[in-house]
Amino acid sequence: MVLRMHSGRRSSIDPASLVPPDSALARDADVAAQDVLTPALLNHSSRAYTWGAAIAALHGITFDRELLYPAATFHDTGIPSPGIATTVAITERTVAQIVKDLEQAGYLTRTRCDSS
Repeated sequence: MVLRMHSGRRSSIDPASLVPPDSALARDADVAAQDVLTPALLNHSSRAYTWGAAIAALHGITFDRELLYPAATFHDTGIPSPGIATTVAITERTVAQIVKDLEQAGYLTRTRCDSS
C-alpha cells in the first residue's frame, strides 16, 4: 500500500500491519457487531480500524491492536441508542455502551480507586 503524505514523500506500509487481531476479544467484537451494526456501519468500522492502523504505521506510533479494534468497531454504536438520554453526546453514549458490553462479556471490571 502506498500513500501520499502531505510533504509529497511516498511511504509504504506493510499490509500485515493493517490486519485486525485474531483474538477472542476481536472475534467477540465481530459477532456483536453483526448484531448491532448495519452493513454500511460494519464497513465504516473496518475502514476506521484500517486507517487508524495505517496512520500509526506512517508516524511510527505503537498502539494496542486489541484496544483499537473494538473501539473502531463500535465507535458509532451510540448513534441509534434510545436507552440513553438524547442530551448525551454521541461519543459519550458510544463509550457508555462499549463499557457496558465489555463488562457484560467479562472483559472489564470496575474498581474504585482512592483519589486521596
